[in-house]
Amino acid sequence: FGKGIDLLGVQDGLHDLATELIYEDDWLKDRLNKLGEIYLHARGPALLHGDFFPGSWLNTVSGLRIIDPEFCFSGPPEFDMGIFMAHLRFCGWTLDEISDGIGSYGDFDEKLARRFMGTEILRRFFGVAQLPLNFSIEYKRMLALEAIEMIKL
Repeated sequence: FGKGIDLLGVQDGLHDLATELIYEDDWLKDRLNKLGEIYLHARGPALLHGDFFPGSWLNTVSGLRIIDPEFCFSGPPEFDMGIFMAHLRFCGWTLDEISDGIGSYGDFDEKLARRFMGTEILRRFFGVAQLPLNFSIEYKRMLALEAIEMIKL
């Protein structure tokens, strides 16, 4: 997170927030690395999109279509669910609404999905995959702290 990224040029206060919440927290960095290992070494049981967020979804006259499969891999369904859940949160869904909404997706480890959700929130705020989110630095702080709590589950 943030290595080689000019967070100062993205939003006032974003670099300071990353320093406060991530760069100086060795436990969090270790946990993020472990989640990264799950992602990098995943095998089965599901075919995953790998970047399952609204930018990869098209609403067509024939119905919803998922595009950009170049990141597909077989791995834990919790990964795609976590990405999906993070983007629901960006859209303003509460954590309770997200839990209720994903209840019909079958069996998966919601704790692991929430860890990936938290990672995606941090990645989209402080990583190379910036989104055009017009959130104040205070709102990003609140979501980042929430994300860190999910990663600690």
